[in-house]
Amino acid sequence: MKENINNDLEKLEGALFACIRITKRPSYWDEFQKRANVTIDRPAAFILMVLNKHSLQFQDLVNKLGVEAPSVSRKVHELEDSGYIKRQPTTDRRVHLLTLTPEGNAVAKKINESRLAIFSEIMSTWPEEDKKQLSSLLSKLSEDLSNRFSQRKGQE
Repeated sequence: MKENINNDLEKLEGALFACIRITKRPSYWDEFQKRANVTIDRPAAFILMVLNKHSLQFQDLVNKLGVEAPSVSRKVHELEDSGYIKRQPTTDRRVHLLTLTPEGNAVAKKINESRLAIFSEIMSTWPEEDKKQLSSLLSKLSEDLSNRFSQRKGQE
């Protein structure tokens, strides 16, 4: 019985790893950009998608992305220069909130719609119950992974 469990875990981990590899392929990202009718690199798009949910202080964005601060800083400056992000003052003059401009919101919305459209097409033949079950189980796995590997609880 233990051998079956290990085989199932290996199969699951292998499938998740394959999905991650596929989503990092240039052809995958190219399709999203083409459908969204935007030209933006993947790291910048991730920042827009995170900030599309809510404004964040810089360090909170770094923690949420799990990327080194200098890399995030460069992308934030690029996005500011492009007119997609602005800094909002807070009561602490040393701290600003990063928030999307209307243009940034529009790009994030296009990217999200494109992502959902592709997944919808890929899963169009799946029974609704399978989609619900996969969504539920992957959400649980994501939460458990986040709890285990987050630098701080609640940052993901």
